[in-house]
Amino acid sequence: MNLLDCPDQAIIQTIQVNILAHFWTIKAFLPDMIERNSGHIVTVSSAAGVIGLNKLTEYCASKFACVGLDESLRFELGMLQKHGVHMTLACPYYTDTGMFEGAQTRFPSILPVLDTEFVAEKIVQAILCNQEVLYVPRILYFIVALKGILPAKCWSLVLQFTGSGICHHNSFVNSVFLFLSGYLSISVCLFVCLSIYFSYFVNIYLSIYLSIYLSIYLSILLC
Repeated sequence: MNLLDCPDQAIIQTIQVNILAHFWTIKAFLPDMIERNSGHIVTVSSAAGVIGLNKLTEYCASKFACVGLDESLRFELGMLQKHGVHMTLACPYYTDTGMFEGAQTRFPSILPVLDTEFVAEKIVQAILCNQEVLYVPRILYFIVALKGILPAKCWSLVLQFTGSGICHHNSFVNSVFLFLSGYLSISVCLFVCLSIYFSYFVNIYLSIYLSIYLSIYLSILLC
């Protein structure tokens, strides 16, 4: 629901469950971990903790906070030279916990709604391997990387294209790929054409630079 329609108590409960519970649990066990220089902290965030979604403001805010908690505490432990205390940040896609009941994906063979036992197994494997960041499914690594690469205006268009937060007919990630496939196709075509054109007037390095810049800019306008 929209932020203004969300009851205050629901916001408080979301923050308490999704982020404050991490703080209180960590503060209870971390002193002994630091003393022994041994232990493992698992922070359960979400794909919505790295990608903001429409009509999920309080949920995304709480999950983004988990990412910040993990990153800051990891740095803090490193400065204390407590390298025996490991941390894992888990960011799964839609999981069949009841919250996303009815959610569907356009390509379930590639991006299914995840089973809770499957996600739990992946987290356990990440703990055993001392993996610092876990995205489930793996395709989320690509999505997060693209968010960091794409211009802010383009990413805003992606978010607008995905519609209203939890989509019960088209998943967020699928919608992103539908948009990006068109965007990247246009960018590649423009890049090739501009590279050929500029190569007649400037050196190869400047030609590539101008082609990349203009292809991204024109692709945004065309999309």
